[in-house]
Amino acid sequence: YWWAVQTFLTKCASSYNTFRQEYPITPEQAFVTTGSRFFVQLYPNAQPSEGYKQYQQPTPYRIYSLGADTASGSALGDYSAFCVLDVTDKVRPEIVSTFYDRVSPSVFAKKVLEEVKKYNALAVVESNSYGLSILEHLTKSEWGFLYRRTKYDKLENRWTEQLGFNTSSSTRALMLSRLQEYLTNGWLDPKDPNLQYEMNSFI
Repeated sequence: YWWAVQTFLTKCASSYNTFRQEYPITPEQAFVTTGSRFFVQLYPNAQPSEGYKQYQQPTPYRIYSLGADTASGSALGDYSAFCVLDVTDKVRPEIVSTFYDRVSPSVFAKKVLEEVKKYNALAVVESNSYGLSILEHLTKSEWGFLYRRTKYDKLENRWTEQLGFNTSSSTRALMLSRLQEYLTNGWLDPKDPNLQYEMNSFI
């Protein structure tokens, strides 16, 4: 019972549909949200536009974090994107800049480095697939302000440190539930039209 309550509150951000889908009792519950929109918010006028957008200039004594998702850069593939947040107030983060375009990982890596230097931001790069090339570029450029995760290695009997954020079935559910929580409570203004467009089509 306590496991269910704790999991519902923390890993599912109090979302009943997420809890049923990620920890189903029956096969039907596992697909309760399949094919339906995940976000309850709808942005009817959101239109995507490629490129860079800046909403706020870097400000001294503020804390910034950049999240990056890397794609292959193919003409018909997914978009590479980053979003810089002012996280000085962790309860109410603000979007300060975004990038959204189909560019090669090498070009995207340079843009990410340029942006983290501009805002002196923590680089939180998804380490899955093409994201590894971004981490390699940041490391070679001696940008040390990188997100690291710790993991216990049973074979070596010690804690190990790995660069980047690993998106898995469990972390993905938590990320989405947290974002929904921030949007529902009005803690985050999703003012970027590309973010709104992606949220409209996310199922």
